[in-house]
Amino acid sequence: MTVASFADQELITAYFDGQLAQPVYDDGYPEPADMTWVNGVLTPYVVIEYGQPVGVADGRSISVEQDQPTIQRVAVSCVASSGKVAREIASKAATVGVGFVASANVGPLRLVGGGNFTQRVESRPLVYVAEVYFTYLSNMEIA
Repeated sequence: MTVASFADQELITAYFDGQLAQPVYDDGYPEPADMTWVNGVLTPYVVIEYGQPVGVADGRSISVEQDQPTIQRVAVSCVASSGKVAREIASKAATVGVGFVASANVGPLRLVGGGNFTQRVESRPLVYVAEVYFTYLSNMEIA
């Protein structure tokens, strides 16, 4: 059992990378110099970010905190040159993500919202970001 499993995060990233046509990054947004632009249009990409665990149980328990389930957060940011394309990728991410179970240590991904915003890239046009948020229970495997 692991309160916050890096291995499960890697499995989730690999799953999205296999399900989405766009490149998937999990180590932050690429540098502007590393972004691909064709005729002034950004080649879309996806960034996955993970939050830290949040304890589920309150009060006293017969087991130690390390044995309690935790809630984990996943943010899937879909980046493109137009809002429509970013939202289309986010829609696909939401559809394929819901219910995915990475391992016996975690529960299924649950959709918990999202949002849209624009982001200025150095010496380039605005890019559009559509985000999809998931949570899942971790530390579920019985020792």
